[in-house]
Amino acid sequence: MVLIALRLHIGAMLGYALFLAVFAAIEVSSYGSLGYGPGDRTSFVTQLGLIGRQTSYLVDMPVHLEVLAGYIQWFLLGFFGVFYSVWGLIAGTAAIRADEEKGLLEQWFAVGVSPATLVFARLLAFTIAAAASAGLVVAAALLLALATGQRLPAGATFVQAAIQLGPAVAFFAFGMLAAQLFPTRRNALGAAGLVAVALLLLNGFSRSVDWLRPANLISPFAYPDRSHLMTPGGGFEPISVLPWLVALLIAGLAANLHARRDLGASWFQSRPRGDRPPGREPSANPLLGIPALNVVWEQRLGLAAWSAGIIVYAVTNVPLAKPFQDFFSKGSSLTALQARVAFGFSGRDPVIGFVSAEWFHTACLMLAVYAVTQVSRWAADDSDGRLEMILSTGIPRWRVIAERALALVAAASVIALANVAGVMAGAAVSGINLDFGRVIWASFLILPVAMAFGAVGAAISAIRPRPAVVILIVILAVSYLTPLMGVPIFHKSPPDWYTNLSVFQLYGSPLVDGVSWWGFGMLAGVSALGFGVSLLAIRNRDVGS
Repeated sequence: MVLIALRLHIGAMLGYALFLAVFAAIEVSSYGSLGYGPGDRTSFVTQLGLIGRQTSYLVDMPVHLEVLAGYIQWFLLGFFGVFYSVWGLIAGTAAIRADEEKGLLEQWFAVGVSPATLVFARLLAFTIAAAASAGLVVAAALLLALATGQRLPAGATFVQAAIQLGPAVAFFAFGMLAAQLFPTRRNALGAAGLVAVALLLLNGFSRSVDWLRPANLISPFAYPDRSHLMTPGGGFEPISVLPWLVALLIAGLAANLHARRDLGASWFQSRPRGDRPPGREPSANPLLGIPALNVVWEQRLGLAAWSAGIIVYAVTNVPLAKPFQDFFSKGSSLTALQARVAFGFSGRDPVIGFVSAEWFHTACLMLAVYAVTQVSRWAADDSDGRLEMILSTGIPRWRVIAERALALVAAASVIALANVAGVMAGAAVSGINLDFGRVIWASFLILPVAMAFGAVGAAISAIRPRPAVVILIVILAVSYLTPLMGVPIFHKSPPDWYTNLSVFQLYGSPLVDGVSWWGFGMLAGVSALGFGVSLLAIRNRDVGS
């Protein structure tokens, strides 16, 4: 069972390792060229410390930034808990409920596999996969540090990385528990995701809000912060491994609940009152009768979560513009070049340039990720038989593709409006003067980016549903990392052919430069071509094949 489950994690394991290894390469290679001489090291540490306080809602406060180990412990390993917990939640809910929806659990139970064996085998497989992925990232950082003549403590770095994985393992187990409580994987993932975000923000804000600190004991993200093995004077506290033990307890509870329920059932489900038999009546909600809007209504809770998330993230991210501008303005010429290419610190107002290049590209990333989740839903509809049911009612295939496109536009528009609210609130908090009309334009010009990813995913999923999400994630990762890697690779301003490899280059910088009509046309063309290919493919392919 462990080997079977481990095979399911290979793609995510390698993807996470590659993605984070690139970030490790950027951080290790750029640390020595940040431009602060020996006499100005105090200024360097002070400026980074200010940024650390601004980002403390996500990651622990930095310590000993005067050494590479402190920088890597803070700005690389510190994010492991967040990144790997996302994988843990998605994989944890799929480990039980998705396999149950596909009819796989009946086969395993028929050959004698018990619920406890299934749950703990899945937990062990995820632990091995996450540890292998994190180990590859640490190994890449160590090798690059050695190649550049810098020093990282190998043993302490591996152990610190393992400690940071505790929340991810705990949330994998929590995902399996949520799968026992809710009737579908989507419901389980949505509920578990809201809990994870609440616990992350509780721990994050408790770092700066004193009265929240006692409450953060319920958050698994709080315990890895207790150990700082990589830095001078730091050490290991046994309580840091508590999330690993909690994961075992949660997995045991999930196994117990799984053994006590019927296949296809859940602990949270409506039951008929009294002796009256259950009945089904059509809903009176008028939105369910409108094409495309019915899909948006079905996903209203998830859409609300995405909108709230982008508002919170914008409110906390936009104020980073001034501290980052102060930091980069005191660096070397190479640092200034990286600031201009990757973070938009150029032009008449570097702060607005940062908001345009850094935050709005992050918003593009979030909308693109949302599009990827919709492609995953479309692929699941095909493989799980839901698309076949829809087509059996007489709905033409072209209408399915059209409704998917319109639903994506409608949902992405809601998130774009939330982005407007978050950006303007963040600007007001930090005293940044932004033009409201340009913010609206810049927010809604993200829609072609989301539509392009959705169209490419629709085309791939119409031809081969299974690899669609993996291919989109690879494209997304390459596009996002391309601007960040330009200066470290070329040690000068990267050529146009290189920057044009990024989808975000097509989006441009509308908050500063206005609409990039060339990029808009390219994204619109990709969207039209992608959905056109999807329509042709779905007309000529047997559903489910």
